[in-house]
Amino acid sequence: MDFIANATSAIFAQGWTPDLQKMVGGKQDAAGLLKAVQEEYLRELAQ
Repeated sequence: MDFIANATSAIFAQGWTPDLQKMVGGKQDAAGLLKAVQEEYLRELAQ
């Protein structure tokens, strides 16, 4: 998944990694994963 590998370190560490783990663990679906990562991306841009 190149798009994950190309994420900034903050978005990777704060968005993709924890939310992907939640999805794999059955605590979140794909739509929730993408929503959470998008929210983290917007937070990162606002800084």
